[in-house]
Amino acid sequence: FLDGLVWRSRTAAGGRRRAAYFCRHLLVGADGGPAPAIQNICACQDPKLVCHPVVAHIIDLVWAQVGRRTFFVRNATLGLTLLLYTISQAVLDTPIIEGAEAEGLATRVLVAMCRCFVYLVFLPSHMSTHVTLGLQELRMGQTRRVGGIQ
Repeated sequence: FLDGLVWRSRTAAGGRRRAAYFCRHLLVGADGGPAPAIQNICACQDPKLVCHPVVAHIIDLVWAQVGRRTFFVRNATLGLTLLLYTISQAVLDTPIIEGAEAEGLATRVLVAMCRCFVYLVFLPSHMSTHVTLGLQELRMGQTRRVGGIQ
């Protein structure tokens, strides 16, 4: 099925053969948007199909062009949130010398700034994501009743 999408040259130059992958219609749909080919291939759950060179090339293209940056930006913000939260809740709030009070006004201001940044910058974006996904699941009926609450 997918072997027809690969053209290989008859001649070899330097021990290597040129190859061309014709995969545009697997990436771009008729309407110009993304094609559902990758989703359909994943839905088949066939390891031979997923390991085919054309499919591997398509997935590599999508990852390199679109997925990688989005993945790293989302995980970087999550990591920064976790780092600031840990610093503000555990590191700065703990006295350096056992039994001593906190370092003073500067430490308290720094703790307050870190906490405000976490609560005012990162918390709303995380909450909006969770509320949006929760409402979508409610609309599609992908929830179940637990103790009288749906």
